[in-house]
Amino acid sequence: MAQLCRMDKSGTTREVIGELIPNDGVDSIRAVFQGEYAFIYDGSGLADEQETTKSIIEVSLTSGDKKIVYEVTGKGISITNVKCFGDKIFFTVREADSISDKAISVHSRGLFSYSCSNDEIEEVSGQNINDYYVVDGTMYYFVTGEGLYKIDIGSDISQKIWESTEQCDMCSVSSDGEYIYLNNHKYCYYMWELYGFSENRYIVIDKGGNVINEILCPDALALYFGDDRYLFYKSMNDAEGLMYMKKDDIETGGDWKQVFE
Repeated sequence: MAQLCRMDKSGTTREVIGELIPNDGVDSIRAVFQGEYAFIYDGSGLADEQETTKSIIEVSLTSGDKKIVYEVTGKGISITNVKCFGDKIFFTVREADSISDKAISVHSRGLFSYSCSNDEIEEVSGQNINDYYVVDGTMYYFVTGEGLYKIDIGSDISQKIWESTEQCDMCSVSSDGEYIYLNNHKYCYYMWELYGFSENRYIVIDKGGNVINEILCPDALALYFGDDRYLFYKSMNDAEGLMYMKKDDIETGGDWKQVFE
């Protein structure tokens, strides 16, 4: 059983806040925090051939009390991209259409939100949204096979600002407040037989959709958006390990350097 724990800054003491959901030892349990609550979910499930139920659980950080705020049932189904913006928890629901040795076919049922203030679930969009991010009241979201869109929160009018490419047909989205960052690592994983990890890359875009830079990350096992100062990726080469690039050099490309030399 997975547990939610609280640890002091020194790392010397640990307190169990509460037990969460069954877990067989894999690292698929995720947590997002909003105020005095944690929202817990299991991000696995796309490979499940049997019908399963996935849920988002709200856990009080003070009392440990928990309640289910969202559930979805299906075969090959997964709750993904859970993020907090304001008083809302946003998330996507992804479903596998087919799985083979060469590729995985996946679609998104859409983007949803849970309001912490009125305890309501809302469908934000029914499009095949792979990922999204909110910056200054504007949502930037990537529709698989189409590209990157932006829409002002509360508006019904969206605008495509970047067209998807052959190698970047499905992208994850983040932002440091200045630029929008895309990466195609998940797509390369799904299309392993075709691309392997040699086509891994970050694409840096301004808020109007202009490409600032495209940064290759060859043979990366994982890509991490980082913070307002650094980008990261984990190399397949054990001698290199975790690599970073300073965002001060993001417009000109910069150099990847080892975190632990």
